[in-house]
Amino acid sequence: PWLVRNEIQLGGLALSDNVGGTLAGAYCPSAMNPNQPDYGAWNYICTVSELAKIQKEKPPAGERYWSEVSADHQIISETLSYIDSHQSEMPKLMVAREAAMLDLGDWSYQLQYAAAEGRSRSAEGIGMALDWLLILFGVYGGVQLARYRARFFILILMPVVVVLANVALFYGSTRMRVAAEPSIVLLGVIGLLEAISRIRRRPSSMPWRVERS
Repeated sequence: PWLVRNEIQLGGLALSDNVGGTLAGAYCPSAMNPNQPDYGAWNYICTVSELAKIQKEKPPAGERYWSEVSADHQIISETLSYIDSHQSEMPKLMVAREAAMLDLGDWSYQLQYAAAEGRSRSAEGIGMALDWLLILFGVYGGVQLARYRARFFILILMPVVVVLANVALFYGSTRMRVAAEPSIVLLGVIGLLEAISRIRRRPSSMPWRVERS
């Protein structure tokens, strides 16, 4: 019903008009500048500025004003042109996005973002540190699971791969990890249990650790 409504009211069979805003905020001078704290992330001001600029232009032929769909299409078109003229910057930008998603970049932007949404900067900082601890255990758990249950490891890893690809194409943020969080937690638990077994110097009795004959 929503798609039909958009086709009738706006002239476009669109599910959402978020694509243009997402691209505009991810591919703009600030988000693509290594000297800025939001490098590799998403910049809200870029999105608002691009929309304001579009609304000052003449609407497409046959339209009296910019609709949500037509504005979204125009923003996408202009952003793709901007991307095309900055292709040489894409490899470094993608690395910066993955770093931002993993909290490896400038923490100040994420902390500022959290405060703007009403969250505590201190609690956010502690959460980011705990995330890294979980990820470290997750890497160790992934190595152990891959050794003894490769098929299970591949299955659990798939959401992580999807998130990595999504971040590379759009922008880096801890919220982009949502789809991968269950896998990260599961691998983290496996890593923690394996580490405890080694510390206690007892062979692990976990079901995933079965020696191949």
